[in-house]
Amino acid sequence: MLRNLLFILIIFGLQNLKAQEKPTYVEGEVLFQLNPVVSIQKLDQKLKNFSPLSGESFAIRIISKNVNIYSLQFNPEAHSHEEILAFLRAQNEITIAQNNHYVQSRATTPNDPEFSNQWQFENTGQTGGTAGADMQATDAWDITTGGLTAHGDTIVVCVIEEQGGNLTLPELAPNAWKNIHEIPNNGIDDDNNGFIDDYLGWNIQSLNDDIGTSNHGTQVSSMIGAKGNNAVGGTGINWDVKIMMIRGVVPASESSVLAAYDYPLTMRKMYNQTNGQKGAFVVVTNASWGVDGADPSSYPLWCAFYDSLGIHGILNVGATANNSVDVDVVGDMPTACTSDYLVAVTASDHNDVRNFSAYGAVSIDLAAPGQQVYMLNTNGTWGNSSGTSFACPATAGTVALMYSIDCPSFMALAKSNPGAAVLMVKQALLDGVDPVANLSSEVLTGGRLNAFNALNELINQCDTNECSYAYSVRIDSLTDTTARIDWDGISSSYWFYFKENSASVYDSIHIDTNFVFIDTLIFCSDYDFYMITDCDTAFSNPTVTYSFTSDGCCTNPEILIDTIEAQNATFYWNSVYTASSFNVQYRVLGSSTWTELAGITDTFITISGLDSCEYYEIQIKTNCPQIGQTYSSSLEFKTKGCGACYDQNYCTVLAGNSNLEWIETVQLSWMYCNSGDNGGYMFNDTATTTLITGDQYTLAVTPGYAGFNFTETFGAWIDFDQNGVFDTGERILSGFENGLITDSFTVPLTAVHGQTRMRITMVGQTGGGIPCPTNQILGEIEEYCIWISDVASVDSEELENQIQIYPNPVKDQLIISLKSNQEKYAVQLFDATGKLVLETRIENQQNYISMSQLTSGVYILRVQNDQSILKIERIVKEE
Repeated sequence: MLRNLLFILIIFGLQNLKAQEKPTYVEGEVLFQLNPVVSIQKLDQKLKNFSPLSGESFAIRIISKNVNIYSLQFNPEAHSHEEILAFLRAQNEITIAQNNHYVQSRATTPNDPEFSNQWQFENTGQTGGTAGADMQATDAWDITTGGLTAHGDTIVVCVIEEQGGNLTLPELAPNAWKNIHEIPNNGIDDDNNGFIDDYLGWNIQSLNDDIGTSNHGTQVSSMIGAKGNNAVGGTGINWDVKIMMIRGVVPASESSVLAAYDYPLTMRKMYNQTNGQKGAFVVVTNASWGVDGADPSSYPLWCAFYDSLGIHGILNVGATANNSVDVDVVGDMPTACTSDYLVAVTASDHNDVRNFSAYGAVSIDLAAPGQQVYMLNTNGTWGNSSGTSFACPATAGTVALMYSIDCPSFMALAKSNPGAAVLMVKQALLDGVDPVANLSSEVLTGGRLNAFNALNELINQCDTNECSYAYSVRIDSLTDTTARIDWDGISSSYWFYFKENSASVYDSIHIDTNFVFIDTLIFCSDYDFYMITDCDTAFSNPTVTYSFTSDGCCTNPEILIDTIEAQNATFYWNSVYTASSFNVQYRVLGSSTWTELAGITDTFITISGLDSCEYYEIQIKTNCPQIGQTYSSSLEFKTKGCGACYDQNYCTVLAGNSNLEWIETVQLSWMYCNSGDNGGYMFNDTATTTLITGDQYTLAVTPGYAGFNFTETFGAWIDFDQNGVFDTGERILSGFENGLITDSFTVPLTAVHGQTRMRITMVGQTGGGIPCPTNQILGEIEEYCIWISDVASVDSEELENQIQIYPNPVKDQLIISLKSNQEKYAVQLFDATGKLVLETRIENQQNYISMSQLTSGVYILRVQNDQSILKIERIVKEE
């Protein structure tokens, strides 16, 4: 009796334990795959008439059209799974039948204390929003948390900001990018990328790595890559990405935008060209700024720059406007650009609703969390903020995350064809959005960013063939008959196929190294090649077809300027493999007589005996043993000796923001220039005057305004000692005004004679009275070439007799007669608006100037030597 009781208790316990187990599959539902040649209607009829389900209700739902997978739902209380599966597996129409198993969630949640507030990554309704209206980040992090590619490349996001961001905070410092090939603060361009001391990033205004600490840039950076799972603060969408900071962009100045984008492009191109030895693997840029209501057709260079970035491997993400307008109608920069390599983003809230931000069913690609999102501030605290500025980095960070998937074939594509990889990433990003009903007519995809889906969309395109193709293909050496071609890959065995371009059949070589040496080339011939990886039991897909030209072509090299002085110039060029020598010819621009220097065996030459302040052109041709070239096209250059205004290296300035205020007019002595708005900067070497040492003059400057008359800070300097520096003692105008401002000055007796530079600044902010502002100003800067002379050396009557100009009025030909032809004179002709319409040099006693091509009207003729203006005359041109 005791044993029977024990047996009953054991059975009861097992049944009770089984009842408490969580089922591993969906009860009342099974999956099956239908033979592709059978219709689902036939199976449906069979189930109704000849199965355990006959006479009962059931439902069939398609799961995948591509592979013919369906689900069958039935009453589990009436039929067991085993019964239904046994029937299905016995049918010829069905290839596979199984239970619909539950899949365990492996969402990765970081241990950062502020993460629970970051609804943008995981929305549980904690802020009163809709659960699931998020980027599905925790599921994405179960796939990858970023950092490195499948090939081990360090992934970099470039953040472009006006005032930079604070990357020294504990949450950002581990992910701050550094240029490890640059030694900081040594004043040397160590990595030869064209930027000096760019160790921490780049400041396009101060030309150093002062990347700032602004709150906006800090928030943007934290959304992208605040360090995750380090028990500090919150996290970014990408836990381990590197953030490259570019500071100094001013959207109102397109030149600053182009300069900002130029740095990441330089670094990615260098990375591509050196196979990762230098540069940076920049995969995406972030632009959380723009120009509201702008017409992209007015910004062709800006829009086109995205194509340049894209083909070298950089996708670009831009934030649209923070006002509820249709950018398809009103325009926007950059989000209305049509580049394939740009992703335009608007902002959504915790309910997947777009409230304050712009939209556009054509121009705006998708929405991303951007309203009251939780981010890091520059003071180290965490808090909420709103703007498309933050939807943008959520997207850019996701793009960088996508590059970290474990897919060697994708990285092989990213290195062999970077532009194609960018387009693949963009398409996966857009295909992976969560559809949102209220966004269906507002953005191109009709949805909101989903990082998990984006990763899976890209993973689904991964070539599962573990035998991936070669990448980072490069030609390491090339002669007329030989070539060495190197590459990287997972194998050490390859089939190499190559042919001369005109041939129809490829030759093949099987090699067990990661390079091939070819010694059967024909000089100056075009070749094509590709490779297939041999993995013993499998082969890769072919690489793209590469092309090269063997050496030995008798071509003209590009002639380049080394140095230009007043009476000599040095030029250089690359060597040509088959060249025996080179010829160079040069002449004064417009002259009919060339001077030829033949038989040059070096790759450089210095030409002496040139005239100062003269325009020249130079050409080169290559001499080869069997064939020679004709001369190349001309390179034009101008010798120095024109005076300090041209020859000195004055401090460069960035064009101001002249949208609201600018320099309207400038008057000095008899020079009057009504220049108007010139986009923030103007160098005017046509409007000029002569100042006499010891005399007093008045400079008058009038501002122009688009609307309100702001108070401006004015400054003007003349480089009297012609040393290339605007010294404090050379300031001739200062003050604050919202209208005409004048100031008087005396030309020092010690002023150097000749042509020098005057700089005028008008700045709509305090602290603007300096000649060399390092940041963009609100206002305008203008520069002029001014003559300094000594009144004692000027004899107007003698000059009048020395230079005769006739006839006046003139129809076809103007004659300038010189009493002496011992020196050259510059002749300039200006129309009534001050535009230079003719410029030449004269040295003969009788000089003829053609006027037939000019329209009738009044012109101003100016004759000058290297020291001063000698004659100015009003010329009337008749029909």
